[in-house]
Amino acid sequence: MSWSDVVRIIISAISAAGGIGALLFLVVKACAKFISDIVLKEYDAQLQKEIESYKHDLEIEAEKYRTKTENITYVTQKQFDTEFEAYQSLFAAMFDFTQYTACLYPRLVSEPIDPDERRDEITMKYDRFVTAYNDYTRVLEINAPFIPEENYKLLDSLRQQAYEISVMYPEIKIQDDPAFKEDHSKLARENTKKTEQFVSDVDKAKGVIRNYLSTLKVIP
Repeated sequence: MSWSDVVRIIISAISAAGGIGALLFLVVKACAKFISDIVLKEYDAQLQKEIESYKHDLEIEAEKYRTKTENITYVTQKQFDTEFEAYQSLFAAMFDFTQYTACLYPRLVSEPIDPDERRDEITMKYDRFVTAYNDYTRVLEINAPFIPEENYKLLDSLRQQAYEISVMYPEIKIQDDPAFKEDHSKLARENTKKTEQFVSDVDKAKGVIRNYLSTLKVIP
């Protein structure tokens, strides 16, 4: 039952009461106004609360949009195509570069027992690495002007990691001098760990570049 229904019932009762009806009507009217003011204040308070909650939600969405737009870089179609082609070339070269770097010190390896066969296999692994390393270096330097400096540094750091892994590879793997065997075994174990980190960092670099490319928007 609403307040208007209550007031109507009271007025009907007062009308039936007779002579003092007018006075009672004024009293009831005043009471009804008082009650109505209370109800309106409660409704207004609830409404203001809902408005503040709505404004808060809008501010959160606006902040998400601002953060997203701040990370967007607008480029021309020519700029986008040039940079995209640069990354295509880089990651094509990175495939062999990563594979042959990882083959230098794998976690599990089976090498020929025959010394000559073993030497030939190790030499082959190193030669393939050197070729892939030089190809990757060439592609990276050729495309350096067309990619952001931070991305160049990221991809160059992979080259530095591979170089550190490959240093003294033939000597460590082929050296027969007993005086160096212990030191070389230690270096080999360290390089195996470095190789695992290198492969992990290559995967991370791919993710960084992928996310970066998603922020490039072509100017209409």
